[in-house]
Amino acid sequence: MKKLIKKKINLLGDPSVGKTSLTLRFVKDIFGEKYLKTIGTNIYTKEIELDEAVLKIVIHDIMGEKEYTAVQKGAFQNSNGAIAVADVTDKSTLYSLVDDWLPRFHDVAGEDKPVALAVNKCDLDEINITPDMVVDELVGNFDSYVYTSAKIGLYVEQLFKDIGTRTLSTRGKREKEIENIVMEQELTSPKELVSASLALSSEMRLMPYEIREYILKTSGIDKFALEDDISESNALYFASALSNWYYNMAENADEDEYFKYRQRANIFLKLVNNYYSSKSLSP
Repeated sequence: MKKLIKKKINLLGDPSVGKTSLTLRFVKDIFGEKYLKTIGTNIYTKEIELDEAVLKIVIHDIMGEKEYTAVQKGAFQNSNGAIAVADVTDKSTLYSLVDDWLPRFHDVAGEDKPVALAVNKCDLDEINITPDMVVDELVGNFDSYVYTSAKIGLYVEQLFKDIGTRTLSTRGKREKEIENIVMEQELTSPKELVSASLALSSEMRLMPYEIREYILKTSGIDKFALEDDISESNALYFASALSNWYYNMAENADEDEYFKYRQRANIFLKLVNNYYSSKSLSP
């Protein structure tokens, strides 16, 4: 029986570059024309057969809004590598990776973690990121690069297999509880509270992604406008609704699961208290 090796990979990049589409093409071999908006972190897995082992890639597809730093820090913890995605029609998405996303990723995951660059949507006629531009940014930033198309599946399999095998020579940074990371931050605005709530709910495996998305919607927060101002009432409703969901699940859970759900419910209550405490301390 082959040994199972599990490696965590992050998807980096601005909104709408195609991170989720690349992931779904690799994991499920599907593509949809409709733009897939990610809130918080969505987690996918796929196993790859190697000669002497089975490599299980755990893909953390995170939201592209840069302001949600708690989501990023939580997702980057204990990461083994990353795929940085740029939109071939928009050269600013390449420079955003170099100037913003990579420093954030390496600051948490470590400088030794490999990063593969995917210049996505190369099936389109509009090409604004040329190979010369990529080569200029390659040294010191990316371990490899490839032009991909999630729509037609061009080089998507190779992309994920490449970064997966590159991680076999690296070890993830010592894991630190996401709860501690988030609770250490001052939350002085509704947007920071939503960011922290998304970070926590994304890393808590008991809550399905679809539930988190539904709760965000019912909280009156538009997932397509997360960079806009968010009201305090909506932010507090979101955090409280997450807590209530865990409490409700605990009521119908067995004894082992009961305490897991109750513990997570209490974490969101602590988060709300942290928000009020941070506000009272801010000038």
